[in-house]
This record gives sequence, structure tokens and C-alpha cells, in this order.
Amino acid sequence: RLPGGLFGNRNERNPMLVLDRKPRQSIVIGGNITITVVSVRGDRVRIAVDAPDDIPVHRDEVHRRIHPPQETER
Repeated sequence: RLPGGLFGNRNERNPMLVLDRKPRQSIVIGGNITITVVSVRGDRVRIAVDAPDDIPVHRDEVHRRIHPPQETER
């Protein structure tokens, strides 16, 4: 774990920020995207995403189907 709620990920130059939020609390990204925790039930978290129409919002598994990872050349 890194300072300030940061956790390392695959790219250590860009660690992942992890925030605690309660239902009805939000975070804002870039001034124009708001993510709000709607509810928490067991291991399920419902979130609402308010983003401009020109910014696509997908669940991770859908995004990976649309944009499969590129194989790196060796």
C-alpha cells in the first residue's frame, strides 16, 4: 500500500487511487464525470455514472470485448 489511499497496480508509475464512499456519496473525475454510490448490499455495489454523452461508459468486461488487449511484440 502506498501513502494517501494509493495501491500499486501493474503500472507502478500510475498507482490506483482507492477511495471509501458511503451510499449517496460521490467522487468527481475531471470536473465533468460524477460517480455516486447508490447502494451497497452484501458484496454488490450499485453506482451511478453521470458523464457527458461523448464519453463512453462500459463495465470492464464489456470494454474488454469491445477493445481486446493488444499482444505485445517480442
